Amino acid sequence: MNEEIVIRAEGLGKQYRIGTAQAPYGTFRDAVTDLARRQVRRWRGDGSGSKVEFIWALRDVSFEVRRGEVLGIIGRNGAGKSTALKILSKITHPTEGRVELRGRVGSLLEVGTGFHPELTGRENIFLNGAILGMPRGEIKAKFDEIVAFAETEKFLDTPVKHYSSGMYVRLAFSVAIHVDPDILLIDEVLAVGDSAFRNRCYDRLAEMRNRDTAIILISHNLEQIARVCSSAILLDHGRIQYLGDTQTALNRYIDIFAGQQTHAANTGTGEIEIVELALCDEKGAPLAEPRTGAPLQLRARYRSRVDVENPNIIFALRRNSEVILHEVSGWAVVNWPIRKGEGVITITYDFFPINQGIVDVTVAIWNETISRAYCWHERALRFTCKGNPKNVAPAVSQVKWKKD
Repeated sequence: MNEEIVIRAEGLGKQYRIGTAQAPYGTFRDAVTDLARRQVRRWRGDGSGSKVEFIWALRDVSFEVRRGEVLGIIGRNGAGKSTALKILSKITHPTEGRVELRGRVGSLLEVGTGFHPELTGRENIFLNGAILGMPRGEIKAKFDEIVAFAETEKFLDTPVKHYSSGMYVRLAFSVAIHVDPDILLIDEVLAVGDSAFRNRCYDRLAEMRNRDTAIILISHNLEQIARVCSSAILLDHGRIQYLGDTQTALNRYIDIFAGQQTHAANTGTGEIEIVELALCDEKGAPLAEPRTGAPLQLRARYRSRVDVENPNIIFALRRNSEVILHEVSGWAVVNWPIRKGEGVITITYDFFPINQGIVDVTVAIWNETISRAYCWHERALRFTCKGNPKNVAPAVSQVKWKKD
């Protein structure tokens, strides 16, 4: 790996004002809107007494990334991960601190960034490529390769407003990697694509790393972070809690999550209870001896006294009670509410990606912002996984969600 530093962040801080409207951009429409807003406040009698509050989304964040290094950024929702990437990609400016970037930057921050919904896939390839700094001749030379990787040949002349989120991601990712960037910034969007495409993406990331591309990846999928990243940053409330070895960062992440609870079973508010957590085979039959590389289901039967519209569901697996192995988050993968009463949440692995050993399973259900834990079942299930580690496929295991 080339030791040249291509990303240097020094003392980054980003402050946002809340409780009031942000400063207008200076257009006539903004001026009229602001005038009307101030008039309404005067009528209501609160025009001069509105409270101004400030929050720091990031504070005192410093790090360096070298060529060929893959840096993961992990943390809970609201920890400051996306804010950091938006500063690096120059979408927003830091309130304090500075960033140095050396080389061409490719970024994939959210689904559809840089796409115009009324334009076709073909037109958006040229638009997005130009935004990322590719000359028109280079886009034309790589056009067929971009389309082939994205597998969108049949939809090239269809406006992208008709694309699914998965098609958006395939096309956007394909354009970003064909920029041949020196620096690639990716924020969570790979969770949207299907498993086969995600596997191809991670294979391509490995190729780019071997060509000395510096990569920063944000993901709630800790298995992906563990497989891809050579180092990691753990953010919490906008500050770095750890910077260094990836596995250590993952361990500390789950410890911070669990540290808000008592580390006993069935904690949280108690409004949702995990009644039963069971291991099953791919057909749903009880499984006595899970094996590495084989299909596996984890079935959690719950009882809820509340309705939760956008639950964040966590299954965290540890080996020997200390090393985090895998975490899957329902908030990023599924889109269904939890209603009062009983139900079953099932996650299915096409192959179980964990090597042999004793495995502890923790299950938690939070609200969308991860500010309220309805239940936290620490080490709700323990089992022994058997099998040869060599049997584990190199690709990321597909995880399917189901709720009954």
